[in-house]
Amino acid sequence: MDKFVADIKKNKKIYAAIFLILLFGMYLRVYHIDYPTIGYHNWKESHYLAESRNFAEDGFFNHGFFVPEWDALRSFDDPTGAHSDTFPVISILIAIAFKIFGPYLWVARLVGIIFSLGTVLMMFLLSRELFKRDDIALIAAALTAINPLFVFFSHNVQLINPGVFFMLSSAYFYVRWRDSDKNSHLISTAVFLSLAGLTKYTFLVIAIPFALTFPYKKLLKLNKSQIKAYSASFVAMLALPAWFLYSKTIVQAEGTALAIGEMNLWAFLTPGWWKSVWPYLSDNYTTIGFFFAIAGIAMLAVFYKSNKKFAELFLLSYAAALIPFIMIMSNKLKGHSYHQFPIAPIIILTMSYFIMVVSQTSPGLFKVKVEKREILKWATILVLFLVLLSPSMDAKNKQFDTQFFGLDIAGDYIRENSEDTEKVMFSGGQSFGFLWTADRKAYYSTDLNLDILKEAEDSGVRWIFMYHWGFVDLQDPVLLQYLEENYAFRQMAYISKGQDNVVYYIIIEKGEGGFSMADLQSWTDGKELRYKDYDLNAGKIKLYYVN
Repeated sequence: MDKFVADIKKNKKIYAAIFLILLFGMYLRVYHIDYPTIGYHNWKESHYLAESRNFAEDGFFNHGFFVPEWDALRSFDDPTGAHSDTFPVISILIAIAFKIFGPYLWVARLVGIIFSLGTVLMMFLLSRELFKRDDIALIAAALTAINPLFVFFSHNVQLINPGVFFMLSSAYFYVRWRDSDKNSHLISTAVFLSLAGLTKYTFLVIAIPFALTFPYKKLLKLNKSQIKAYSASFVAMLALPAWFLYSKTIVQAEGTALAIGEMNLWAFLTPGWWKSVWPYLSDNYTTIGFFFAIAGIAMLAVFYKSNKKFAELFLLSYAAALIPFIMIMSNKLKGHSYHQFPIAPIIILTMSYFIMVVSQTSPGLFKVKVEKREILKWATILVLFLVLLSPSMDAKNKQFDTQFFGLDIAGDYIRENSEDTEKVMFSGGQSFGFLWTADRKAYYSTDLNLDILKEAEDSGVRWIFMYHWGFVDLQDPVLLQYLEENYAFRQMAYISKGQDNVVYYIIIEKGEGGFSMADLQSWTDGKELRYKDYDLNAGKIKLYYVN
């Protein structure tokens, strides 16, 4: 502790800079902290919010030892929602926060934001420990603070925020152990690596650079205390297979088989794959930033060839881990940008390395006095940072502006007008977000037909929440006739676009019948027209709705 305090006193400007970076990072992340669950990937957010609320309400052992329970039911055979998953770290922590502060969205999102800011700090510490330099440490922290992927998903309630923090903490202690050979650093490496893997298995990718840079000769000269440290580290890692096997025995697991079946090892070699993934890459790191990263990898290889330093070797090994990661995750990566979380740090680190090298060499291109070279170096860093800042903010705003209006309104209506035991059928996709305010169990189908609906009704479904992409199901004449005879309108919402009103969703309830899309206009006549404003970066948009 005394050493840390002394370091702060010695490097006041550096710590002041990291404080300002964290402050700016927090400013970017608290945007929409209490906004409804209607945003980009709300289906994933509603998953972990439901787990958190159910833990808070029913306890952590209702279905076994920390077995999570979601509200979007996958099968008519199991109405509880208990399921096999990685260890629900974020759901447990949010449930504890809910018990202390109440079940509010800002509480849940603040947990993720704290982990995200911790990730900024760990990028600073890891870079500083690797290179023993302050410039690349501040660059890495600043780029992490503004990174669109980390900014947006910091308050999207998911496992990825604690996962990446644990992964980087493991890397930090591994690098420290390489220098110090302290047993505590080795054990900390294993504990955080285990936590990273328990949170989400893909974060184990960091084990590849560990394996490629591990000093194996040390294993031949272990003393008693080191043997104990290795044994403790091994025990810490046993938590991974223990949880995996336990969770599979509690609930039948289809997820693992499904994930293996989705692998396409060589997809990344096709132009189509890159066409699908490129928009995510350009959004998450900006186009110019991604090319900074490519140049950074090339520079790492060149400098390692001449200096043989551990820092360059470690980053090159992490970069090499991209190949097996992409091979295994190719199908996932082209579908959702958050799957890049385990590899985002190496892209940011190589971007930082490029900026460091350019800023270090650029003063030599000008005839300036030695005392002014440091000023020119930091000026170069600032210019390159500003080059990345504007497109990063644009990409961040685009993600925040991807919204699915009305999910919160629909959820409120269903909760207020239904019994706790009544279930909902909904359209899937990005309409999961209604579950947070509805607080009901629900089934979903992207291809609803009468057989599915009948089975759902037998399982307790009384309500249907149909978002606009689900309207295609009404082209099925058999289903449509059944709905017209057995369901009635309860709520509809629309957005005015010029002279047209675009219907966004409908809610219908089983009962007296009378449902007809053709009669939607007449159904709204004489009823109170309400509206809600939703925030976009360019202004507000009104969603009108009628109960």
